[in-house]
Amino acid sequence: MSRNTFDLQYRSGPAQAAINAPARTRTEGRSRVGKAPRRYERPPMALESVKPFWSAADRNYFAYRLILTGKLMVDLLDRSLSEVCDLAAPQLRVIAQLGLRGQGTVRSMAEGACVDRAEVSRATQQLLRKRVVRVLPHAADGRCSVFALSARGRRIYEACGERSREVMATALGDVSQSELAAVDRLHWQLASHCIEAAARRAQPQAGIRTRTARPRARRSRSPS
Repeated sequence: MSRNTFDLQYRSGPAQAAINAPARTRTEGRSRVGKAPRRYERPPMALESVKPFWSAADRNYFAYRLILTGKLMVDLLDRSLSEVCDLAAPQLRVIAQLGLRGQGTVRSMAEGACVDRAEVSRATQQLLRKRVVRVLPHAADGRCSVFALSARGRRIYEACGERSREVMATALGDVSQSELAAVDRLHWQLASHCIEAAARRAQPQAGIRTRTARPRARRSRSPS
């Protein structure tokens, strides 16, 4: 693998902060419509501070390395895509979902991105006001809104896709297609395991009684 894979010539934080601290460098926060989200700069990071955790023989830190790599890639892509548009990360996730699937509801996009529905609903409403997405009629249920990219949204999707491919081409360097396919299989194995584990935790366990909340009785006001 080429050293370009570990090319971190962008600003990021120390390894410890990247794992434990909230990702305040990303544009996850709410921003006013039409305004670029505020960014927080981290001090430059040295490769020497991260490299000790990279050892194929050490499985104890495999999850740590996976999380750290994901955070670093988020920082890199966030800064790169900010040169293409001024949209926040939740809004870009909606555009990515609609660009891939063609259309979707708030529920389907939230499940596809593994995020909260409230976040997707908020981002979708912001994109509607920016005329980046549009509402489609839903034949099955008129109460459920179906969204798709507008012509402007399609242009943003294509521009972000082109920039993302440029960034990944530099990051991957001389990684072969077979190596990339192996990484994809590993990522899917881990992702599917996490999703299935979360589904098992959400199911009520047999033999365990769950308490149901009782409605509070309304107090009657005495006449004064």
